[in-house]
Amino acid sequence: MYKSKLGNNKQIFIKTYGLQMTTGEIVEKVPGLTLDKLTYYVRAGYVVPKRVKRKTLLFNDFSEHDLLLVQHAWHYISRQNMRVRAAFDLANKELADAQLRIPFHEQENK
Repeated sequence: MYKSKLGNNKQIFIKTYGLQMTTGEIVEKVPGLTLDKLTYYVRAGYVVPKRVKRKTLLFNDFSEHDLLLVQHAWHYISRQNMRVRAAFDLANKELADAQLRIPFHEQENK
């Protein structure tokens, strides 16, 4: 699967493997989330991305589930002033039970 990006007025194709995302892509997709906060959530064990070795370094590869988990938890942390552990517990519970999952775009319109 290839994803196109626009860079230097040229179209560049970057190969993506499934729905894996880098740390920077997660931070871009979750408004208000900083790199430091995401790094804390990973180190504390709230989010467990797959570790991929590139040359001699290990990088985090986040799945779509990881993105949804961070989006839901960040919603509770930033908008409802919930503590981090409680926010991630609730987000995990919501993602485990499909009936409780409500799209954020519907919540924002209310």
